[in-house]
Amino acid sequence: MSSRWIEWIATVLITLLFAAGWLCVFREHIRLLHLGCAMRHRLRAARRQKGQITPMVRYVRNVLSASFHHAPDERVIFTGLALLFALMMLLSLRIFSWPASLFLSCVATSLPLLLWVVKLELQQKKGSREGLSLVSELYRHYWTNHKNIYVAIESVLNGEGDYPVFRKLLYRLLLKLRSTGSPAEVREAVDQFAFAAGTVWGKMLGVCIRLAAEKGIDVSGGLRDISAQLSEANTRAQERDRLNSESARMTLFLVPVLYIGTLGISVLYLGLAPAELLRNQFTTPEGFLFFTASLVLFVINLAALELLRNQKIDY
Repeated sequence: MSSRWIEWIATVLITLLFAAGWLCVFREHIRLLHLGCAMRHRLRAARRQKGQITPMVRYVRNVLSASFHHAPDERVIFTGLALLFALMMLLSLRIFSWPASLFLSCVATSLPLLLWVVKLELQQKKGSREGLSLVSELYRHYWTNHKNIYVAIESVLNGEGDYPVFRKLLYRLLLKLRSTGSPAEVREAVDQFAFAAGTVWGKMLGVCIRLAAEKGIDVSGGLRDISAQLSEANTRAQERDRLNSESARMTLFLVPVLYIGTLGISVLYLGLAPAELLRNQFTTPEGFLFFTASLVLFVINLAALELLRNQKIDY
């Protein structure tokens, strides 16, 4: 019994000596780590006191603001996603193992956000094509209304220009600008406008609107520069659309024609009977695999060309 106590005491002493030596060697590193943790804690406390939010919450708030006319509170969204995750976990655990259930729950929870992000991306692509007419109209009203950005935006909204996406965004922005005089709230409203625009020229337009609304700075030079840059971007986009449309037409019509022509050559020149050709194509593993691979690659090519055709007009 005494030998066990001696072994235990010796183990404790060796452990304490090792810990003391480790502390002596890495004392400075531990002190810096402690100071860093304390500083981050103070920064988090300061952000909470000032009402600042984390980047994740800000991103979700911007996505909701851009996707809905009256955006719901992000806390409601996070609560709903948490309930959806818990429900999926409870249902999937009855059938699958817990790793598979966790994966399925994460996928199901991310689907609503993914749909909102896709909707926002489509909206941004559509809105990017309204830039030249929008900025030109805003620049004209800005000059004719004695460089009053509020009246210029109202005139753009009351006009008959064809920019449905940015008409909604400018309407929301004008309401927020009219209802607040705080520079911080003005910047937040402009940041949400720029996020919803999703383009470089949209961010530059937001900066011009913020400077004109917050400080009364003459931004006619900035609007003129955005308009000139968008003119060049539109020229490049039209040339790109022409080339991509030719490629899409070639893919859409040439590939089926080549496939049908190959079937015709097999029947007319190789002497294969149509019934035998169709049987070899769709009933044998090799023929069906070749047809399926060709069809999948055809669809992938069409999708890739469609994505290239629907790029944002930006600079």
